Amino acid sequence: MFYPVEIDMPEPSKVKQAVVVLNPAESKRLLAKTVAGLPEVQDAYKNGRLSVSTCSTSAFVIEELTGEKLVPHCYCIGMVADGMLTTSVKEDREAVRFYVKGERVTMDALPFYDTFDTGDVVVKGANAVDPLGDAGVLASNSQGGTVGALISFVMVRGLPVIMPIGLEKLIPSVSEACAGWGQRTLLKSMGEKVWLVPVIGSLVITEIQALGILA
Repeated sequence: MFYPVEIDMPEPSKVKQAVVVLNPAESKRLLAKTVAGLPEVQDAYKNGRLSVSTCSTSAFVIEELTGEKLVPHCYCIGMVADGMLTTSVKEDREAVRFYVKGERVTMDALPFYDTFDTGDVVVKGANAVDPLGDAGVLASNSQGGTVGALISFVMVRGLPVIMPIGLEKLIPSVSEACAGWGQRTLLKSMGEKVWLVPVIGSLVITEIQALGILA
């Protein structure tokens, strides 16, 4: 679902319109500024637990939230590079950022997520979004990887998973895109064998929601 946004619109005659062009990197910065400023993200960072899962958009979120600058492609594991579904070089990867009351902690993901309770938040990017606000994440891990852990340990507890996703990743339907195939059904793949994991019930923020929230 899309992150709820309420905007007090003036009279129609007073509305002014404009066209804005954003490249993907500019969109990531817009999304990051929005996510880092959300009240629930700020509260989780300062007073609870916050996970900013690995992806290039999350690198921008960390910079906006903490001031730490990361090379975006180093804060990724799965990626599309040279036209292939692949993973980053292990030696270049930055470790995932977990925070407890504003302090970075080093833990394995599953034990950390198992400590989550009311007030804790996860920020996680995705590979697809549809007009209904459903998100999709490509997973090559046979157990679902990070998104599998989030569903099992975080979303099942009713805790927020906020997903900033640029509209260049818009597809007609996540549910249709993920149906009828999986890692073991693929005869061939351009790189890693993956499945598009549907994520229903997360709070999706695209450029549209971001502009509404910031405005």
